[in-house]
Amino acid sequence: MMASNPAGHPVERQLLTQISRHWPGGESTGKLNVALSGGGDSTALLVATTRIFGSASVRALHANHKLHSRSDDWAAHCQDLCASLQVESVVAELKLGTGNVEGAAREARYDFFRCHLQADDLLLLGHHGQDQLETVLMRLIQGRSSLPMRAQGRLGEGHFLRPFLAMEQQQLAEYLKELDVAWLEDPSNQDQQLTRNFLRHSVIRPLRSRWPKAHIAVQRVVDRQQAQYALLQELLADVEDQVPTHTLPTSVENRRAWLRVYVELRGHFAVTDKALDEFCRQLDRVQMSRLVLGSDSALLVWRGHLYYEPAMQRYADDTGVEPTTLDQGKHVFFAGQHWSLVRADSDATDAFYCPHPVHISGKRRGLVVQWRGRKVSIEDFLRDLRIPPWRRAATPLLVHGSEVVAVADLAVSEGYRNPAPGQELWRLVKAQ
Repeated sequence: MMASNPAGHPVERQLLTQISRHWPGGESTGKLNVALSGGGDSTALLVATTRIFGSASVRALHANHKLHSRSDDWAAHCQDLCASLQVESVVAELKLGTGNVEGAAREARYDFFRCHLQADDLLLLGHHGQDQLETVLMRLIQGRSSLPMRAQGRLGEGHFLRPFLAMEQQQLAEYLKELDVAWLEDPSNQDQQLTRNFLRHSVIRPLRSRWPKAHIAVQRVVDRQQAQYALLQELLADVEDQVPTHTLPTSVENRRAWLRVYVELRGHFAVTDKALDEFCRQLDRVQMSRLVLGSDSALLVWRGHLYYEPAMQRYADDTGVEPTTLDQGKHVFFAGQHWSLVRADSDATDAFYCPHPVHISGKRRGLVVQWRGRKVSIEDFLRDLRIPPWRRAATPLLVHGSEVVAVADLAVSEGYRNPAPGQELWRLVKAQ
């Protein structure tokens, strides 16, 4: 519910325009979350959001990294600010991982945000035009291209938005002064041992004193690059999770760009160029390669095909599970799926007659199958079916004795296709 007479200030108009564009109707079901550090940018964002949408629709999320002696004071300041605005606040003390402090803090912070976003929730981030310029320069210096901070996207179950990227930091400070709202100054912002601070004070400040509109020029370049990136996203939006590798671009540079958009469309944004380059190098040189994208997801290549696997755990090794008898009309649970035998028509291509007893099994050692007029090992058969190695342990086999009757709902042994008169035909199917 919007407050009365909203968006009277340029800061508020910008915020309302961006939210209306990227979160239409969202406030009817989701919640507005503001990432609140206590600094001027996030304070301006919280105040403007509350003035437009009302305090009941807003929640502030404050991440206490415990990296400064006054961290607890800053957390208390944020809680006091929220109390004065009658806004709900969530404060969390974060544990940082190892490695670069800036990177570890950012990762912990976004994990905190992600955990508090429900479906249709929106997280607002207070980054402005100068932050964008710093990010572009950092990425260029690090050799990571000039792609900027994303203006909006998904985060966990919800979405995020940076509504102030087209605004100046000074505009946000003036907005708070007009409203007589205090904010915090983090003394670490002056520490030029940190890369971003060095760029801010020793590079961007003299740069803008010579070219005051440099950030606008950089933003034009960024806009063009983002348009090209959006075009790539549109072109790859319908590409499936299994792709013949010969359809990928041939040059390493174009292939890397293709793969980056491909994985980002699937929610993976932390893959490095170095990792993508190594994966590209292996594509044409090794029979099988893998690029880990997350805790349970991966990009794999096998026998001329690229596979995206969002949940590798579902292919966990089930060969140790004892074979389970499958009776007609009953269900057997195997590798996360219920399987059953159902009657089949005589002309069904996946029909077979079913001797007894039959078992569902993941064990493959010593099993054979009648195929192309001879008995072959089940391993050779699975390879001929083009089932990738990592999926085989989770592919159920319908077994009678040492012979495979059917492989999931994919193939049937030739030895069980021709029933004797009066024998019923069956199919192995995933139970609904």
